[in-house]
Amino acid sequence: HNNDNEEKDQLVNMLQDMGMTSALKKEDYGDTYYDITARQVADFVRPKLQLTPVLTLTDVYCLFNRARGSNLVSPEDLVKAVERLEHLNIGISLQTFESGLKVLRDETFSDDRLAHTCLDLCRTHGCLTALSFSRATLVPTTLALEQLKSAEQAEFLVRDETLESIRF
Repeated sequence: HNNDNEEKDQLVNMLQDMGMTSALKKEDYGDTYYDITARQVADFVRPKLQLTPVLTLTDVYCLFNRARGSNLVSPEDLVKAVERLEHLNIGISLQTFESGLKVLRDETFSDDRLAHTCLDLCRTHGCLTALSFSRATLVPTTLALEQLKSAEQAEFLVRDETLESIRF
């Protein structure tokens, strides 16, 4: 029995190191399940948002469930939980782009800051494609394209669309 408790303590410590405070079960928490899950997601992604201020919800889903092990969160429950983030005022929010791409973002990283980053990269690298912006900022290409479009809407960049590619 003592060995079982030690293994359980090791597992709990490993989960806490990955940002998981407990393995929630929906039926155990009722109405507060989504708020608690939202807080867990925020605790889990906060260190990752230090590296890149925006994460796609798909990436969050995969990483978060990998950390949870066998007690997985369904895609629908994750969406419901992260929709609660804004109401919880914990510095991380859900953003949905026009294309439908959903991301979690650090609220301290403003759209203006993103637009200035795009502009600075254009000045140093010349025209940007979604792929070149993706490589420079280490974000997925789909997110890079959305961020370039946002900078265009903020009138920091101009689009050059040809049969070959879209450049900003």
